[in-house]
Amino acid sequence: MSATNDSPPDAEAQFKIGCELMRHHKETEALPHLQVAAELGHTKAKSMLGVALINSDLDPDYKWEAAFKWIKEAANEGDSAAMANRDAIQRKINNGGQGAMLIQYSW
Repeated sequence: MSATNDSPPDAEAQFKIGCELMRHHKETEALPHLQVAAELGHTKAKSMLGVALINSDLDPDYKWEAAFKWIKEAANEGDSAAMANRDAIQRKINNGGQGAMLIQYSW
């Protein structure tokens, strides 16, 4: 089945486009593709959307809240990178924002 203007975009295709942009450090450009895939239920896209938001040039207050939402959702669905990222963000929050945080990618 091919996509038409009135059919929903393919989540896997949008995820792949977003990942390719991420590989080229174009996180802000990857956001709309990853968001479409995430909203269609693609678990890895939810995880990567969170990472892309963290690395984007968006408003810090917005991007951290949105990133944590998507990462938590992916973690709850069993994505291992999202689980590690959720835990890293939570540790940073619990430490008052102090300390380094390693964000894992899940291609």
